[in-house]
Amino acid sequence: MTDQPNPARTLYTAQEIADLALKWGAAATLSQDDDGVVIDLERGNESMQLTFGSPQEFYSDVICRSWVFIESAPHRACDRWNEFPYFATFSVVYDDYDVPMTCEYGFVVRGVQLIEFERATSEDDIMMQILLFWFAMSLIQGHVASGSTDLSEIDRLKIPGEAMRWWLGDDAGGGTGDDDNAGDDDNADDDASGDSNEGA
Repeated sequence: MTDQPNPARTLYTAQEIADLALKWGAAATLSQDDDGVVIDLERGNESMQLTFGSPQEFYSDVICRSWVFIESAPHRACDRWNEFPYFATFSVVYDDYDVPMTCEYGFVVRGVQLIEFERATSEDDIMMQILLFWFAMSLIQGHVASGSTDLSEIDRLKIPGEAMRWWLGDDAGGGTGDDDNAGDDDNADDDASGDSNEGA
C-alpha cells in the first residue's frame, strides 16, 4: 500500500495483480491451467486462487476462488450460504463422473467472487476486495469445522475493519502489509492442502 493510492484502471495484466498481492505481503505464483491464467495466493496457512480466464494481455476483472470442506449436506450448506452473496457464491464441486467431490476433509464446496476493476476506487481497493473474500472464506471454514453452517453466527464478518486486523494480526493500526508482515501467522482455522483443490 502507498500513502497516495493509485487510481484503479479498467484493465490490468495478471502480472500487475500478482505484483499488487506481493506488495500487500502475500506469496503470489502466476501460472496457467485448464481454466486459464491463475494466481495462487498464500499467506501463512491460508491460500486461495485468482482466475483470469483464457490467456490475454489485459483483463477487466478477476474471479476470486477458494474451497470449503464440509462433512455432510453440501448442497444444503450452499443454499444457506448463497443467502449471503456479499461474501461469495457457493457451489458443490463435482468430479469427472458427476459425483460430488470428496477429500479427507469432506465434501468440496467452491466459493467464488467476481471483482470488476472498473468498479474499484484504487488499486488497493482491488486488493481489499480480494482480502475480504479471503477473510470470509477462512472464517466460514473455521465455522464449519466447529459444527455450524449458519453464517449469521459469524460475528467477525460484521465488524468493520476486522478483515484488516485479520490480515495484519492483532494490530490494525500500523504496517501496510509489506514484507515486514509477510511472515506473520494468520488466524488460520484450517490446514487444507492445495492437493484437495485439484479438479475443483
